[in-house]
Amino acid sequence: MGRSCFLGLLALAVFACGIGLSIWWLMNRMTEMDDGMTRVPAPGDAAFTLDKPGVYTIFFEYKGVLDGRVFTSSANLADMSVGVSSPSGEPLPLEPVNMSASYDLGSRSGIGVYTFKAEVPGEYTISSAYDEGIDYGSFIFAIGTDFTGSIIGSVFGMMGLIFGTFILAAALLVLAILVHPKVKAAFRRPSPMI
Repeated sequence: MGRSCFLGLLALAVFACGIGLSIWWLMNRMTEMDDGMTRVPAPGDAAFTLDKPGVYTIFFEYKGVLDGRVFTSSANLADMSVGVSSPSGEPLPLEPVNMSASYDLGSRSGIGVYTFKAEVPGEYTISSAYDEGIDYGSFIFAIGTDFTGSIIGSVFGMMGLIFGTFILAAALLVLAILVHPKVKAAFRRPSPMI
């Protein structure tokens, strides 16, 4: 096998590895985002701990697993009251999410419904109850930072990996063409005089 063929195969291998690495990286980032969420059963009152101040999103997880129990729900949050209280017991204002934030990560599916601002770390409480006479059953609230920016960053990071490996593979392919014996011979031939 000549140098040209070797460089061509190397270009193909670099590009394939770049695609594989970028997919692995994106999947790893998605798993990290999912693991960073706190899940509580609903309806009812549930305590959860936040390690740092910030804006958090409450996701209605209509498909998920919590403590080995599988949840699937068709609950309509319009038929429910939801509230969050701070570590001191004061109710916090809930705002509807600004932009559609949904996820479907394996056994978990959910949609962002509310945001709230946590001023201090500590134990917060989320309370939820169906309106009188309505009961859609149990589901999960997942609480986490708004990961829309993280998803966008992850996708751009993946695209950067793919683009970078494409450029490297293209450079190796051009080099493979330039070192091919026929191409080298064509450059060595003197040009005919007119």
